[in-house]
Amino acid sequence: MNSILTAWAVIAMLAEICGAHVDLVVVAIDTIARAAFVLGKRAIFDWPTTLIALLTLGILVRFKIPEPILILLTGVVGLVVFPLVG
Repeated sequence: MNSILTAWAVIAMLAEICGAHVDLVVVAIDTIARAAFVLGKRAIFDWPTTLIALLTLGILVRFKIPEPILILLTGVVGLVVFPLVG
């Protein structure tokens, strides 16, 4: 949440400096957030995927692991879990 507020503050400051309207920036941020929510809702549809998503979120919040490594690890976990569940 902290990074979202920081990003919003930076975008709002840049919008003020460049003369853009902050309302348009807020609409853009809102649109991106809603798209991420819809994509996440469509991608996370069963309990193994939900568990992987929650564990990934917990790891991202707790540790500073680069995203490509995290994507690779969750992909491997998915390949191992899928035959067991499906």
